[in-house]
Amino acid sequence: MFKRFLLHFLCCAVFACCAAQPTSPNTCRGFEALWLDIAGTVTVVRLTQEHAVEIRVLAKRGAGVREIARQTGLSRNTVRCYLRDEHAGRYRPRELRATKLAPHHGYLLERIEAARPRWIPATVLLRELRERGYDGGVSQLKVFLAPHKRA
Repeated sequence: MFKRFLLHFLCCAVFACCAAQPTSPNTCRGFEALWLDIAGTVTVVRLTQEHAVEIRVLAKRGAGVREIARQTGLSRNTVRCYLRDEHAGRYRPRELRATKLAPHHGYLLERIEAARPRWIPATVLLRELRERGYDGGVSQLKVFLAPHKRA
């Protein structure tokens, strides 16, 4: 039992499967991702989107939880979790992180609107931003400008 909880908390630390609040191993979505072999080493096996699709296909064909677990090699609790939660096993979009450019967004939007219908090249805006204290590169600037550029 101790090994099961140890693996669960290791799983939560590696994959952040239970967010910030670790739950029990029986309700942990990522718990199947860690296996302890006979030698005592931990092997990481990620559940894929294919697992989720396979579980749902087998369930639609009328297979029971035990049968699905046997065919996929997953635990019954994991199979139940994937059947209950439609979004289990799907990657979520990452939250946007603040960039070095974030404090200058307002200035850039003002410059873009002031220059319309013309377009100010990224290199010119980069030079202006450097004078205002921006120490980042041109790549982040181009990524920010792309949606604002009208053809």
